[in-house]
Amino acid sequence: MILDNYAIIYLLSNIFFLYVIYRFLHMFFDERLTSRKVELISYLVYFVAISVLYLSLKTPLINLVGNLVLFFMLSMNYVSTWKSRLTATVFMYAILICIEAITVLGLQYLNLNASFKGTDVELIAALISSKILSYMVVLILSNFKMVRNQVNLSVLHWLAIFLIPIGTLFSTFLLITSETGNSLALTITSISVLFLINIFVFYLYDVLVRSYQQKFERELLWQQNEAYVKQFELIRQSQDKMRTFRHDMKNHLSVLKSLVEKQDVEATLTYSQGITEFLDNPDEYARSGNSELDGILNYKIHEAREKGVQVDLKLTIPERLAIQPFDLSVILGNLLDNAIEAASLVTAEKKIRLEIFFKRNLLHIQMVNPYEGELNQQNGRFGSTKNDHEHHGIGLNSVKRSVEKYNGALELSPKDGKFHTKVLLYNQGAAITV
Repeated sequence: MILDNYAIIYLLSNIFFLYVIYRFLHMFFDERLTSRKVELISYLVYFVAISVLYLSLKTPLINLVGNLVLFFMLSMNYVSTWKSRLTATVFMYAILICIEAITVLGLQYLNLNASFKGTDVELIAALISSKILSYMVVLILSNFKMVRNQVNLSVLHWLAIFLIPIGTLFSTFLLITSETGNSLALTITSISVLFLINIFVFYLYDVLVRSYQQKFERELLWQQNEAYVKQFELIRQSQDKMRTFRHDMKNHLSVLKSLVEKQDVEATLTYSQGITEFLDNPDEYARSGNSELDGILNYKIHEAREKGVQVDLKLTIPERLAIQPFDLSVILGNLLDNAIEAASLVTAEKKIRLEIFFKRNLLHIQMVNPYEGELNQQNGRFGSTKNDHEHHGIGLNSVKRSVEKYNGALELSPKDGKFHTKVLLYNQGAAITV
């Protein structure tokens, strides 16, 4: 009878294990281009296949090979290289095997079967414990990945990662080893509820993080659209002024001719300066010819001026770049937001030096801004000092991801009250990150 009970608990824990594998694969691969329907079907196929293999054959070697092959097939859901898929499969399975081995050795040391005669508690405990520990490990690895991407996680979140799975494990042991453990239906129901609680708690947290990221990207798109609207307005104003100037060109030339004939140099220069000032647009700070980049810069420099911050801009780029406008908006928008905020708070000169130039198929962005006070620096990384905890850490993380899409580099360094930012981007189409 214990075999039937074990088989039922095995199937139950395998459903939970599907979520563990899902989290593992999403650590390695970008799921944004994945069909959700195909992904769901493939995981269901994996569950059926691995369950049939285990329950019908019960051969360790076949189970090992079957898992490796099925893991690799699951990785086909995501856009990546064969090498990356193979590496992820081997790495993931090696971790899971190690966890299972450590669990079995630990339970053998506790010798649970000797304490509960007539039952096979140790076998069932090993099955459930290995799945819960695997779950805890994948949560920890996922969080380390988020930290590496400069997403700040609270102490409470780290505690939850340890306490919730450990609490589940402890509760499961109590269920298995208690007198009520003789009621299979009650035990299975209780363990199912515990598994579901774990899945929903962290799944909802992931959904919350993604919603913040999507909201942040929508705000960036809104800013980009506002920059385009402002740029089009500047172009319209320039065209209107040019039409007016062409209409009055004959009169202007007549006046200039008269002043030159009179050899009135001062009056000629003054009149010429008046024409120049008429044609100039005071809100057009960037005039590279690249409408996307000019729009972003004009929008942000206008914001800086409103906060009393002067931006010294040097811009030398071609009219067209292979870099996507959205990524330029993410990089320049976030970096300028941080620089403007820092410069607006200093008591000394509120001035940002920004140089953007193109050389040897590389786009260089170099910026220096003043700052005062302590910087939020952890493990060599700079985080946000803003009070906006909702978007805390998302800005620099978005910049880093956009830079990595073009195999570029981001360097941040404070020195003598000045914060130096350097960005290097290859002028190529965005690479698919894996």
